[in-house]
Amino acid sequence: TLTASTLINGSPMQWTGGALMLNPGSGIETLSNTAAGILTVVANGQSLTSTGLASLANAGTLLVAGGVGTAVIDVPLSNTGIVNVNQGTLALDDGGSSSAYLLQGGGNGVLQFGSQAATPGATFTISNGFYAIGNTMVTGSTLNAAGATAGVVFVDSLDVTSGAVLFGATSATDQGVLNQSGGSIAGTGMLNVTGGGFLTGGVQTGGLTTALSGVSVIGGSFAIDGNATVQHNQWL
Repeated sequence: TLTASTLINGSPMQWTGGALMLNPGSGIETLSNTAAGILTVVANGQSLTSTGLASLANAGTLLVAGGVGTAVIDVPLSNTGIVNVNQGTLALDDGGSSSAYLLQGGGNGVLQFGSQAATPGATFTISNGFYAIGNTMVTGSTLNAAGATAGVVFVDSLDVTSGAVLFGATSATDQGVLNQSGGSIAGTGMLNVTGGGFLTGGVQTGGLTTALSGVSVIGGSFAIDGNATVQHNQWL
């Protein structure tokens, strides 16, 4: 475990494991990846935590690659650079913000919006542009994608077990599978799912219309509320 008040990176750096703890005392401290910084995270169970108010400020490149585990960020992420989840899982468990265009990820990567004990139910807010990530998991936080004005595409999958996904009026497409076993999905527009849906828990609400194609399963405690609609176009 490395404990520090402020860490600033302005060059290529690799984080392969272990824990980083920011100890702000009475102030607000930051792990700052500057515009010149390339922070490569080999997802292997490492964590970034804090004993108080702290944040991860990324103005450079935050690349998750080379690992098959999970890297947990338990402080808010303020992203003005590039976050690329190429392989492994990046868990953003304390909310934050980013432009949609600055979030990238391939089929072997997972961007997870989880929760931690200190700030359960934090919100990650997406603004501007087009959100297109291979695999997205929502496991406790609120993912507010209403600001992704050019649209939202879940290239391989969207999994919701707890927490919430908010689309607002933004259109969204899941090109893979939609798995919802808990939490809520809300919006006023359309969510098109081309790879089938497994809706076994949670709720869809707010006037959202979810159009399912492919083989799907609907059951368990799954609920539809607030004028939401689920329509199925193939095998159920």
